[in-house]
Amino acid sequence: MPSPIAHGSLAIPARAALGAETKGLRGLIVFGLLGFACVAPDMDIAISWMRTGKPFAEHGSYSHSFLLAPAFGVLFACALRLISPKSRTLRAFAIGTLLYALHVVMDLVTIGSRGVAMFWPIYSERLASPYGVFVGVEHSNWKRYDLHLLMLANEVAFGLVVWGLTVLVVRRRRRRQRDA
Repeated sequence: MPSPIAHGSLAIPARAALGAETKGLRGLIVFGLLGFACVAPDMDIAISWMRTGKPFAEHGSYSHSFLLAPAFGVLFACALRLISPKSRTLRAFAIGTLLYALHVVMDLVTIGSRGVAMFWPIYSERLASPYGVFVGVEHSNWKRYDLHLLMLANEVAFGLVVWGLTVLVVRRRRRRQRDA
């Protein structure tokens, strides 16, 4: 599964799309909320650790469901509304839902993944993609530094692509607004 580096990089375009306050303390809190939305499905790690003492025993299961994404979107929109009252509720809901669902998809397309329970509780079996994009974190083999360096390079490259595309889109939008 990708680390918070790849997941968190999606906060960059989400912040641009959100249109919420981006300056000062509120802007920092909004960005933190976006970062949390990017990694929210991984709360199963903390829950599993508290329940069983094994943090990764249930990772990729119940919290990695597309069916939970809209519920998270509602919570995200409510939290954002408290932080930034001028934010657009429907847009916040869509972005919160999308960030949650994209996390699930990113975990799905990890090389050698044990899969995710995408449709829990209706279908609790884990599904894995035959195609991989992310190298993923080796939770079971911490001594494989070569794999960790490969994962880091893969995720930094992904983050740079996300950042670069976001910059291009924002510049084009500003240019269109200026020319109109």
